[in-house]
Amino acid sequence: MDSQGLQIMNIKLRQWLEHLGLQLIGRNHFNPKAAARDERYKISIWPGYSTSVRQHEQALLLNVDVVHKFLRTETAYDIMRKCGRNVKTEAPKYLLGTVVMTTYNEKTYRVDDIDWDCNPSSCFPYKGGECTYLDYYEKNYQVKIRDQKQPMLVSKPKKRDLRRGAGNIYLVPELCIMTGLTDDMRGDFNMMKDLAQYMRMAPDKRVQALVRFNRDLASNEKHTFPSISLLHSPLSSFPPSLYLCLSLSLPLPLSLSFNLLFLSSFGGSLPTGSTFLPLRPRDFSLPLPNRKINSLDPESL
Repeated sequence: MDSQGLQIMNIKLRQWLEHLGLQLIGRNHFNPKAAARDERYKISIWPGYSTSVRQHEQALLLNVDVVHKFLRTETAYDIMRKCGRNVKTEAPKYLLGTVVMTTYNEKTYRVDDIDWDCNPSSCFPYKGGECTYLDYYEKNYQVKIRDQKQPMLVSKPKKRDLRRGAGNIYLVPELCIMTGLTDDMRGDFNMMKDLAQYMRMAPDKRVQALVRFNRDLASNEKHTFPSISLLHSPLSSFPPSLYLCLSLSLPLPLSLSFNLLFLSSFGGSLPTGSTFLPLRPRDFSLPLPNRKINSLDPESL
């Protein structure tokens, strides 16, 4: 199958997942109905799947993995309020480059800019006339905006949207929930340890989630390809006696051994050993988001 065929299959797969009630956030689909909430950190954890259709030998291969998405209860407006008088200099540091989800239709957008000269009382072209953002949200979503002077967030259209003639999308900070974790949150050891219970699934739980996905997709009555065939038993099983004996030992000079009974990977055990031949890299690349470039100290590398 050529690249266009694979693209069509991925588009159809996205439609099938939407029929299952899964919501697209970024590149992955998540189930808001199965979300867990951690009141200690005011975070919602949405379970979901990352999927892709690829050519595998003479057939198509559907690759699926279990993923999770964090949604915070605070809004972009809350973050602006925390910045106080320095909002114009501090807010861009926390908001630009982040992804927010609107509360009225649960769609996600990337924040590319903040328009300090535009607010919910401003007008925009609408159905041959003009309409304020206040009236638009109240008429279409029955939402009343409290702060009429808050600056608007700007999400720039993607290349394919530009070709369609789409312009910038203006968002009300008050109606935008923050997604993902901040750097401070990721640096909180206790918090990440508590949240790990939602992300680190035991192998049997991961298998159950993938089998359930297989079953739901195969039994979906709304997809347009009723003849689609998915494997009913895609996994290989081993007797418990063999599983209990799984272990790995590495020869000298590493002298490293560990049991795989409670581990889904052995990457965490490798740093405790030594390397066969250590090398000092001279040339290397360091990818990082645009908002972090100004804070990079070249002398620390």
